[in-house]
This record gives sequence, structure tokens and C-alpha cells, in this order.
Amino acid sequence: MTKSKNLKRLGKIWKIVRSQETNTQYKKAVRLYALELLGKLREAIKDENVDDAVFQSENIFEKEIHFGASDFIQYSFGGCSLCYNEEIKKRLYTEKEILRYGDKMTSDFLLQRQAACLVEAKNMIWNLNIFENQLELSKSGRNW
Repeated sequence: MTKSKNLKRLGKIWKIVRSQETNTQYKKAVRLYALELLGKLREAIKDENVDDAVFQSENIFEKEIHFGASDFIQYSFGGCSLCYNEEIKKRLYTEKEILRYGDKMTSDFLLQRQAACLVEAKNMIWNLNIFENQLELSKSGRNW
């Protein structure tokens, strides 16, 4: 895919993610992480720092979406996303959950939970990419 096609695909995925209704704090967090990853990916595509096949190969997508980190554990612990415990707590948990379990939420625990959310966000983006791919194929009359 070319840069413009990648940006167009990213825009379609962005709109879908942004419009999704969420009913739990955790799902809201996954949605926010997905939007953040899409934003970073958009900038990387615009700067031509991404393989053109980012939306054609899951292996390439997997590599590119970590933005230099080996995985989302390293991404999270390396400060590529939220860094402060309070920020992560507010994103992942309700006030009630924070009051109830807040003192048990260590930095390691929160960064691990953030990494898990990032993995879910990445999977959401890739699955929407597959959906968009199938939609384009069906519109063009081609099948898999």
C-alpha cells in the first residue's frame, strides 16, 4: 500500500474505534490506547517511518505498532505510554476500584495491566484492518 492508502485505511479504522460505545472503564481504556496507537502510527506513516505493507502483513504491523520496543511490556515499562501510577489508575479503573484496591496497585502491576490493554488495543486495530480489507474485496468483486 502507498502512504496515502495507508493513511486512508488508518482514517477508516480511527472513525470506527472512535465511534465504539464502551460500557466499562477497562473497555474505555482499551479504546483510548487504540486511538493513541493510531495517532502515533499516523505520524509515523506521514513521516514515512513505517513499512508500506503495515496494513498488509500482520508480522509487519506487529513490528511497527511497537514503535521500536520489542513488545508492549517493554513499550509500557519504557515510558512510551502513560508513566505515572495515578494516570494509569485513572485510565484503567473507576474511582470506586481505586479506593478499594488503590494501595495494592503497585507500579509493576499497573504497567503490566497497561501492557495488557495495549495488546487488546493492537488486536482491535488489526481486526478492524481485516474487516476493512474484506469490505474492500467484496466491493471490488474479488474474494479471498
